[in-house]
Amino acid sequence: MIRIIANNSSAGVMSPSSIGMADAYRRVADDIEAKIRAGEYGPGQQLPSVSEIGEIYNVARSTAYRAVKELHARNLVYGQQGQGVFVAEAE
Repeated sequence: MIRIIANNSSAGVMSPSSIGMADAYRRVADDIEAKIRAGEYGPGQQLPSVSEIGEIYNVARSTAYRAVKELHARNLVYGQQGQGVFVAEAE
């Protein structure tokens, strides 16, 4: 089945494989968010690297990177140049 998905930039028809990839990064981001909220990753704690996230969740590095970007957009993590990605303080 092909669904029409709208985002901030445009709306269009996505292929089933694109839909699966979009769902994959959200699933990874949602799982990491759940771990943050459950206290498995505490404020200031470093997350695994993008490569490690890809291995943990069995997804491509690009999908893992997109999941981390989503966590940034949710204000759950912050990056430090050359250091990694860390859990933000609760708002």
